[in-house]
Amino acid sequence: MAAPTERTLRITTIFSSIPASVLLLVSALIGESLVCFLCLIPLVTSFVVSLIYVQKTQKQSRIALPTTSTDGHDSLKDSGPAWPFVDVSISLLYLGMLIAFWATLGNIWDRDIVVVSTYGTVSMLLNCFIHFYLFLGHFKWSNECPHCGGSFPVGRPSLAPRETIGYSALGEHRDTAVEQNPVVQKTPLPAEV
Repeated sequence: MAAPTERTLRITTIFSSIPASVLLLVSALIGESLVCFLCLIPLVTSFVVSLIYVQKTQKQSRIALPTTSTDGHDSLKDSGPAWPFVDVSISLLYLGMLIAFWATLGNIWDRDIVVVSTYGTVSMLLNCFIHFYLFLGHFKWSNECPHCGGSFPVGRPSLAPRETIGYSALGEHRDTAVEQNPVVQKTPLPAEV
């Protein structure tokens, strides 16, 4: 299954913010809970930021091919540190409001409104995960091969010694590598057998 695009995730946050806002507004008014009212801040912020992103990508897709410039880079992702900063800020704001809500849940537990407000926090939790996922998506997690364009994971190569040498990218330097490293044993080539 392919990874969801950033635009799809932003649209998901827009549509999940609407019912959560209604549920939390109702629970804030009926339950007279300040924390439920404060939970509207990250929902509205996420709604507005996602709406701005969707509008910008829609405008770009009418002008050119979908959100990519001629060199193949996403112009909104390459716009600097603004989007990762916004995503991590919204995610942390969600997390702070969710912790505050869960800490004060005992104050409204005896009222019937606790179910309504709890359903509102489900969308908040979903949006928190989406914004954190989008934040992580702004970092490059794999490198591209300059020759074939394929990708390979970033990291250090394994330093464990090999028992035998099979294929060598250096070809003619294979024999010198065997002489320099006594752990590596020379395997016969098909032409030598």
